[in-house]
Amino acid sequence: MRNLAKNVWEGELIMKKEKDSEKNFTNDYSFDKDENCEIDMVLSGEYLDKRKLDINLNNINIDEYPDNNRLDYLKKLIAEKYNKNYENFILGAASNGIIQNLVKLLFAKGGTLLTTEYSFSQPEYAVTRIGGKVKKVKHNQDFTINFDNIIKNIDKNTKAIFLCNPNNPTGYYYDSEILINFAKKVDVPIIVSEAAIEFSKNKSLLEYDLPTNIIVTRTFSKAYGLAGLRIGYAFLSGKYLELYIKNITRFEVSILSVEIAIQMLEKISIETNINLVISEREYLQKELKTMGIDTLTSFSNAFMSLRMYKNDFFELLKQNGITVAQIDSSFENYYYFRVAVREHSINKEFIKKLKEIGYNKIKMFERR
Repeated sequence: MRNLAKNVWEGELIMKKEKDSEKNFTNDYSFDKDENCEIDMVLSGEYLDKRKLDINLNNINIDEYPDNNRLDYLKKLIAEKYNKNYENFILGAASNGIIQNLVKLLFAKGGTLLTTEYSFSQPEYAVTRIGGKVKKVKHNQDFTINFDNIIKNIDKNTKAIFLCNPNNPTGYYYDSEILINFAKKVDVPIIVSEAAIEFSKNKSLLEYDLPTNIIVTRTFSKAYGLAGLRIGYAFLSGKYLELYIKNITRFEVSILSVEIAIQMLEKISIETNINLVISEREYLQKELKTMGIDTLTSFSNAFMSLRMYKNDFFELLKQNGITVAQIDSSFENYYYFRVAVREHSINKEFIKKLKEIGYNKIKMFERR
C-alpha cells in the first residue's frame, strides 16, 4: 500500500476547501439513492450470518418509556466485556447520534474541530451547521494519520479532535497504544469512533485504562447488524461524562432497540458474521485487483480505492445500476470511491457489472 500510495500523494499542506463548509447532512453517502440503482455498494452494516431473534412484541410495553433498569442492564453487559464501570457508559442513537450530541455540548460556543483529510463526515457537518469551524489535517503518503501534524494545528480555538478507528473511509487501523500516547500529549477531548472495530480483530481502546480526554463511541449498527434500530454507546470519564449526563436525556433509545441489543450480547455470537464480512471484503478486493483497480488495505467492513476517478466514472456506474460512495479529493471533479461489503450474491453481481464495463473504459476516468 505504501509504495502505491506515493503515486497519488497530493502534498503536505493542511487542506480546507470552501466547498466543504457548505456541505450538510444531505451530502451523506446514503442520503440520495438513484431509483434505478440495482447494486447498492454504499450500504454499510449488512448482517451476513443467519440469526434468530426471539422477541415477543406483546411483552414489550411500547406505551411506556424505556425502563431505567433495562438501560442499566445493557450498560452492565457492555461494561462486563471490557472490565469497566457501567456508569462510565451512556447509550444513544447509534454512534453517530452520540457524536451529534457531543458536538452540541463541546461546540455550543463555537470553536474548531480538528479531524483528518479522509474521515467520517457527519461530525464536520454538525460542527459547521452550528457555527463552528473544521480544520482537516492531511494524511501521510500511505493514507495513515499524521498525529504530529494534528498536534501542530491545535490552538486556543480547538474544542475537540475527531478520529475513526478503523478509519472511515480508508479502513486503516491504529494500535490503541498509539492513540493513547497521542491523547496524553494534548489537553483537548479526542472523540474516537470505533464503529467498525470488530472487523479489525484488534484491540479496542476499551480494553485499556484511558486518559480522561479520550471519548470512545461504539455502535450496534455494523458487526451486530442493527443499523435500523439506531443504538450505540460511548465510554466517557471525568468532566466529559458529567457534562453528557447532565445535558443529554437517557431516553434516546427505544425499548425495542435495547431489548434486541441485550439479546445480541447474551445469546448470539457475531464471530461468524465478522468472518463472513472479512471473507467478502477479501473477495471484492482480490477481484478488483485482477481488473487493475487498486484499493487500500482495510480493517473495516468497507474499503477505499487507491486512485481517484473523474465524476463521469460515477455517472457511468449509475447508468449500469451501481452506486458507490464518492470520497472528495483535492482535485476538482475527481473522487476516490468507497465500497461497503454486501452479501456474496450482490458482491458477485457488482464485480460482474464492472467486468462488463471493462477496465479499459474505467481506466479512461482514472487520474494517474
